[in-house]
Amino acid sequence: VENGNVTSVRIGHKAELLNHFRGFFIIPEADSGQFHFHSQLLPVKTVEQAWRLITGTGVEKTPISLPEKIEILDILVGKSLKPVFSVILLLDPTYVRLWCSDETSGDAENVRKTFDKIKGLEIQIDIFNMDSHDLRQSYEDFSCILNRKTSSKGHLICNTGGNRLMGTAALLAARERNIQVVYRDIDAAPDSLTVI
Repeated sequence: VENGNVTSVRIGHKAELLNHFRGFFIIPEADSGQFHFHSQLLPVKTVEQAWRLITGTGVEKTPISLPEKIEILDILVGKSLKPVFSVILLLDPTYVRLWCSDETSGDAENVRKTFDKIKGLEIQIDIFNMDSHDLRQSYEDFSCILNRKTSSKGHLICNTGGNRLMGTAALLAARERNIQVVYRDIDAAPDSLTVI
C-alpha cells in the first residue's frame, strides 16, 4: 500500500505464501479455524474491515457488537481504578489480565484483592507488568502474553488506563490480532463503553 492505494496483491497457496512472504495475510474470519495461530494472519469479517487493515485508515461505519460472553479481558491499569472496576463488572469476563507499570502495580494488586473478596463472582485475575517507557518493549510484553493465550470468540482489550505509550502498544497488538478494543471514560454513565 502506498499513499492509501493498494499497489499489488499477492495470491497463492496458503502454505507457500506463509513460507515465502514476510507480510501480513488477510483471511476470512470463517476460515481462520484452518490455521494454527500465526501472527501474520489477520481474520476479517467484512471487505470494509479488510480495507481498513490494508490502508490503516478509516472507521467502521456499521454498528459493532460485542461478544455475548467475554472469555478474556485485558485491561491497562492507571491511577484511576473506577474504570477498571466498572469495565470488569459491566462485562463480567471469565478471565482478566491486569496490565500495570511499576508505578501502578500496587493498584492492580488492590483490584485483584477486591474481586477476590466478592463472593459468588467467578473471575480469575492475573497481573502482568508492562514497560511504560519503551514502546517496543511494551508491545513485545503485551504480544508475548497474547500469543500464549487468546480467544477469538470473546476477547476484548480495554485501554482506558496506563499511559499513552502502553495504550499505543496495546492498540498495535490488538490490531495485529483483530481483537476489539474498548474504552471507558472515568466519568462515563454506568453502562457506557466505547468501542475503538
